[in-house]
Amino acid sequence: MTQPLAPPTPLSIVSAAVKQLRPKQWLKNVFMLPAVIFSGKFLEIEPVLAT
Repeated sequence: MTQPLAPPTPLSIVSAAVKQLRPKQWLKNVFMLPAVIFSGKFLEIEPVLAT
């Protein structure tokens, strides 16, 4: 038989939420998005999705 899982703690919930936000990707986006904006292609969907 398997044992039931323990209820999640508030800290584990916050930790999981931060991991889902993918903060490591933010730095990449900080550098890529201005390039798309200043190239004049901000309103085209393909370059925006590529960031």
